Amino acid sequence: TTAGHLIPHTKRGAFLAAALALLISGLLAVWPRMRGIPATDDTLIAVATGLWAHLFLLLVLLWAARRHRLASFYVLGMLTVVSTIAFIVMRLLPFSPQFG
Repeated sequence: TTAGHLIPHTKRGAFLAAALALLISGLLAVWPRMRGIPATDDTLIAVATGLWAHLFLLLVLLWAARRHRLASFYVLGMLTVVSTIAFIVMRLLPFSPQFG
């Protein structure tokens, strides 16, 4: 059937969307330290929202990996964990007492 022929394409599309979401989350983690950024939004609400977005992406990737049984989604999940750690370190750095 036509729907049966679309299954491989939807898996590729889901992987592409997940890879783009990971790229955006990686940029969200490091953009405050990039040159040319005059002011960063280091409020606790922005940090909490970014952390929830990272955790939601991780949850969706783990669900997709279990549902489709594809190792590529697990790899994206591991990279999301790295991006989450980088986000926490970069965003909480201005709140440390030694910074400044």
